[in-house]
Amino acid sequence: MAKQYNWLLISLATLLLLVNIEAEEPEEKLAIPTQFPYQVFIDVALKSDNSKWVPKCSGTIISKSAIVTTASCLDTEFDLAQIYFGAVNISNAFEIGQTRMEVERKYFEVHEGYNPVTLSNNIAIIKLPFELEFNEYVQAVSLPSKSDASHYVGQQMIIAGWHQIATKQKLSVWAVLKFVAKVVVVDLIVEAVKWVGNKVIELLADEGSPITMHKDNVNVAVGMYSNSKAKSKLSHFVNFIKFLSWIKKRVSDVRIQ
Repeated sequence: MAKQYNWLLISLATLLLLVNIEAEEPEEKLAIPTQFPYQVFIDVALKSDNSKWVPKCSGTIISKSAIVTTASCLDTEFDLAQIYFGAVNISNAFEIGQTRMEVERKYFEVHEGYNPVTLSNNIAIIKLPFELEFNEYVQAVSLPSKSDASHYVGQQMIIAGWHQIATKQKLSVWAVLKFVAKVVVVDLIVEAVKWVGNKVIELLADEGSPITMHKDNVNVAVGMYSNSKAKSKLSHFVNFIKFLSWIKKRVSDVRIQ
């Protein structure tokens, strides 16, 4: 009887802790150079008028030759993407560490099972025409092994974005990268799903913003944000663990933590 009572107390305490954390408003902070070397920003344009770049989404560097983002980022009609590497302030082309690369649509691979209505299999890879040169500003993130999901309790998950704002006139973004963090209490995936459904996250994150952990001095991306209009919070979170096999078949040098 005493053991059952103790387990009941532990369960109630955990539930109260989760409720309290869910109610807290995450604090936005400005990113600094080299803090998120794996995150990129993506503009898109038509070949016929590549002077009109439209801000589109974020992505994650997973190797010297590949970026992962959402399929919904790439499912509109455009011919070119301009990718910002090593950027904090995307309005400053002379920012130290920032480089840009134009990539044609033929280098994009959207998941063959992607459904633009339900947003199932909402993942895509951009295969870069030139290999990246890694430095302190530009680095690949690691992806988690299937057995790693339970190993992040007590650590922070982080999401960063350039804060996209849709108006009747156009889609605009804040120029400077911001981020928020939250401690994992019980279950990384369950809490990530709940977290990205938070209105504060929706305002901060870009389509394709990676959700990362810092473990053993390594940045590990566990998933990414999808700016879904569906009511289900599940549609806001793309779980990289679920797509590990799909990614590894297409990117041979991806890092698994």
